[in-house]
Amino acid sequence: MTVALCMALAPMAVFSAGLGKLNVSSGLGEPLRADIELLSVTPEELNSIFAVIASEEAYANQGIDRPASHSTIKVEVSKNANGT
Repeated sequence: MTVALCMALAPMAVFSAGLGKLNVSSGLGEPLRADIELLSVTPEELNSIFAVIASEEAYANQGIDRPASHSTIKVEVSKNANGT
């Protein structure tokens, strides 16, 4: 399943965040639970970054249908145990 994620950043500001290592912590047959490391993000930028599943309009703009299952996907930006 392809998950379209949209990174929304603070208005009137431009940030460049890289995506790092993908760590999947769920097992076979379980709901997907995964972490994606954000690279090159300052602590100040981290406080203003958030992630959401793309809207139906965003899917439509790309000419694809948004699967109903995407309505149940939860995403969040959070710090890991070492504060990064």
